[in-house]
Amino acid sequence: SSGINAEYGIRLVDKVHELEPRVPSIDLEAEFAPSLLNSIVYIVSVTLQLNTFVINYRGHPYMESLRENKALCYSAIFTAGFMLILTFGVIPDINTEFSLMVLPTDMQNEVFIALLGDSVTTFLLDRALLWCCGDAKLQKLY
Repeated sequence: SSGINAEYGIRLVDKVHELEPRVPSIDLEAEFAPSLLNSIVYIVSVTLQLNTFVINYRGHPYMESLRENKALCYSAIFTAGFMLILTFGVIPDINTEFSLMVLPTDMQNEVFIALLGDSVTTFLLDRALLWCCGDAKLQKLY
């Protein structure tokens, strides 16, 4: 499954290079301009951070579970939904406000599949490791 994610990553970078011509020299003093690469990197990085946080959140016995912690649960759902809106360019003005380009249709699907694949793979791997290695709960000394 990590091979599949790597393949999607390579295909995604390849597509970005096909759609966006290379600039021979970089002007460090130039004004920021949105690009396809910057847009994809932002969407992917926020989604990966969200996955890392939500999947690694353990809750009990030291904190509330994710379902009990309504504010955290709703913010995770909102962030995931917002990343979908940015990925599919549902409201182009939001992409413009965040200095992101609206992705071409085929690129939207590629990014979505890659992010969904990463989310599902990470969740399943986490659960498999919990099942295999245990939940690492403290035991009484006496």
